[in-house]
Amino acid sequence: MDIKVVYALRDQQWLINLKVVDKITLIEAVKLSGLLQYIPEKERNNLNFGINGRVKPQNTFLNFGDRVEIYRPRFIDPKQLRKIRSK
Repeated sequence: MDIKVVYALRDQQWLINLKVVDKITLIEAVKLSGLLQYIPEKERNNLNFGINGRVKPQNTFLNFGDRVEIYRPRFIDPKQLRKIRSK
């Protein structure tokens, strides 16, 4: 089964292609990708994960062609940030 795992920072992005034989969960794919090593230790507990643009629980099983996304923790609400920028 082919799946992709992605993680992005402001200035750098990672896309890992994985080929797995058995069904695996979202969190297993993230661990298998090795991308957690690029995430600071203090942020790892606050990560969210998604499949194809939708937030999903870590124990969700993947299907062929799924794109697993690692979402960074938000330190500020996007609406609040727009208000700050508009001033």
